[in-house]
Amino acid sequence: PPVAPGLRLLLLDRKTPHGLVQELQEAISETPTSVLRRRLSEAMAVDVTREFAGLKAHVCWLEPTRDRVMRSSLAQALQLQPSLRLHRVRGPHLLLQCRTDECATLIRNFQAAT
Repeated sequence: PPVAPGLRLLLLDRKTPHGLVQELQEAISETPTSVLRRRLSEAMAVDVTREFAGLKAHVCWLEPTRDRVMRSSLAQALQLQPSLRLHRVRGPHLLLQCRTDECATLIRNFQAAT
């Protein structure tokens, strides 16, 4: 199973509560390696560029500033949806899990404004 420092480095950060680190570590350790590999492979193969370009809805983009897993696709997203509302949030890859309250506030404010 992965160790907490590795999780904090890749997916979380130093501010992440120990309980969340433990929950993630348990979930990963209980999932067969073959399943994790398949999920990662499938996630990396997804390309919804055409669908994203065709969206007729308002878009709220929450981008973690400390994501060590995914590279930003913001430049392309802005070309496809120039009116998207961008929020850069100081946080790691698992942004919604680590900055729940901040992200929820941003989303509520976005919904209220649209």
